[in-house]
Amino acid sequence: MRPSSYARPQLDIQLVDEGKNLNETAAGRQLREDMAKAEEKHREELRQAKEEMVEALRAKDLELAEDLKKSSEQLARKLRQMDCDKVRLESDLQMQLRQRLRSKCQQTRTQNRSVFFGALTGGLYACWIGWRRQSLLLAD
Repeated sequence: MRPSSYARPQLDIQLVDEGKNLNETAAGRQLREDMAKAEEKHREELRQAKEEMVEALRAKDLELAEDLKKSSEQLARKLRQMDCDKVRLESDLQMQLRQRLRSKCQQTRTQNRSVFFGALTGGLYACWIGWRRQSLLLAD
């Protein structure tokens, strides 16, 4: 049981209680925005490297052109890795969301059982008291 002063993160509330997708949360939007900025930065670096490579080829600077080609390939690998990371992150977050939902459902079922059995026990006790009172009145 959590202490009453525990404040759940907004993301937890949005994902678990409100049933939102990660993309529908402020954190998800911020994450997409940050990843888009990083991706745009890498794309711009790749574009510049390609331009420099073309210039070097025009100037017949083969060594610089080769260095730029390697740099361009490295940036392309980074972009592919970012795409893979994005897919993996979304998959991991969806798995965590499912686990939290299962946990919350299990807690709710446990609480519902406690309430049901508490009410059932209280009802049986009240019946027993009534029966006991009735049997004492009949005995007198």
